[in-house]
Amino acid sequence: MPFEICLQPLYKSLIAESYILLNEGNVKLALFILYSALENFINGYLNMENVEDRLSSKLAAAFK
Repeated sequence: MPFEICLQPLYKSLIAESYILLNEGNVKLALFILYSALENFINGYLNMENVEDRLSSKLAAAFK
């Protein structure tokens, strides 16, 4: 069965999309998408999808 991006959790799909963009040479967009994937993973890990806060604050809370 081929890899289906749409069947994966959002952060995994974003990582896959970032990898594709990086291979195409679109580094800036790839890094932005990768940052979005990290933010999505942390929000899901902390169950804070609806909380407006800086990513650095959420990251610190994740590693307490």
